[in-house]
Amino acid sequence: MEVVNFKAEKLYKDKQNHYLARSNRQTIEKCMKQSLTERLWKI
Repeated sequence: MEVVNFKAEKLYKDKQNHYLARSNRQTIEKCMKQSLTERLWKI
């Protein structure tokens, strides 16, 4: 029973990490696009 719980918890954490990484990447991409457009506007 302990092992099953551990596996389920690990799977859940992996899913959470994947989701966090994906949203972080989206945020970073958004910031990069923003800074790029800002640079273009300054020129």
